[in-house]
Amino acid sequence: FEAYPEHITLILRTLAEPKACTERTERVSYFWFPHKRALLTLRLEPVDHLEHIWKEMLENSKRSAEHIIAVLLSRSTDTFFEYTDTLEDTTDQLEEDVFLRQSEQSFTRAIFQHKHQIMEVRRLVSSARESISSLARHTSNQDISFYFRDAVDSLNRVYDTLDSCREVLSSILDIHLTVQSNRMNEVMKILTTVSTIFLPLTFLAGMWGMNFDFMPELKWHYGYTLAWVVMIGVGIGLALYFKKRHWW
Repeated sequence: FEAYPEHITLILRTLAEPKACTERTERVSYFWFPHKRALLTLRLEPVDHLEHIWKEMLENSKRSAEHIIAVLLSRSTDTFFEYTDTLEDTTDQLEEDVFLRQSEQSFTRAIFQHKHQIMEVRRLVSSARESISSLARHTSNQDISFYFRDAVDSLNRVYDTLDSCREVLSSILDIHLTVQSNRMNEVMKILTTVSTIFLPLTFLAGMWGMNFDFMPELKWHYGYTLAWVVMIGVGIGLALYFKKRHWW
């Protein structure tokens, strides 16, 4: 925002695809001449809300330049509202998906991508809020100044919503990491249980595998059968014990 003796300049950058939650922006430069009651807009590419408003103005040519710029700023702030609405739906979906067994890498990447977009949009909202506030202070028409202050209030709500969404995404990321840690703990618990069951079996196999001459089991006809019965019994007994203690 810049105020000159002849005119007021406002350069505003808004979101081009708010419903798709992309970072692509659209830039419109406003040159307002209060004494001549004229408004000039400049953009380097088609801007949807600008094109729609010009069509509406052609049907109602009695509107003043002050009213037109108020409508333009109101429509510009609506792009941020559309983004926050889509972002809230996205965060709700991420909350539902956090407990699903999906790719950890893709889920974490999506969260960080949205957090990065939120930081960029917050920067745009903060810049637009300061510029429109300056514009409202340089407006002598109280009726039009009311519309400018309303746009500033809308941007304040958008800014607060973005902060809330960022906190929700941080919470989702913490929950996701906790869930992944719990899943890893479950896997480690199963592996530990299996290792504990095979530990005495390994001891028995090692003991009976020693080649001493004075081992009565080596010459016994039913020694091999007894070894299998003992090892299977020990394994099943340990498994039932762990199951009873809810360790497995």
